[in-house]
Amino acid sequence: MIEEARLRLNRGEVILLGTDTVPGLHALADREQACMDLRGLKSSPPGRPFLLLFASMDRALRYSRGLDPAVKQSLELAWPGPLTAILPAGDELAPWWGDNQTFAARVPAHVSLRALLDTLDYPLFSTSANLAGEETAKTVALAQRSFPDLYALDFGDQSAGTASTLVDCTSAPGRVLRPGAAPWPPGP
Repeated sequence: MIEEARLRLNRGEVILLGTDTVPGLHALADREQACMDLRGLKSSPPGRPFLLLFASMDRALRYSRGLDPAVKQSLELAWPGPLTAILPAGDELAPWWGDNQTFAARVPAHVSLRALLDTLDYPLFSTSANLAGEETAKTVALAQRSFPDLYALDFGDQSAGTASTLVDCTSAPGRVLRPGAAPWPPGP
């Protein structure tokens, strides 16, 4: 399962994967054309930011700069988990990932998804598996109705069906932009 997904991502394909929140469309972030294909499949407006999924917090922070120590400590409590953090961008951000000032990052709690992420040299460029403006699919099976031609892997469909909490972490203490599956600030 994981090997097939890894091979397809490395070939530049967009794939459909279950996560610990909602199913998502994913492309290997270093493949510009695959990321553009993902944007096209989503039918989202130009310039809309997407999410980067990482295997660990350490990997996510490699792409960030100037993170406040209090915010970093909160992220250590929140990750892995259903929390998306808007982080200040470092120098290694690819231009197609976002605005080059910030980027959205998440370290999923889903063990099988993190195992896949751990086999990849780059994060996954990701978004929820629904067309822009449509209701978010709660399961991989439902998402496949909108994207029947994509390779799909549901890892046993362990998604919670609830979007991640979105937090602007560019300054302390972090500001919730969208409530979701995780509390902010996280408890000890």
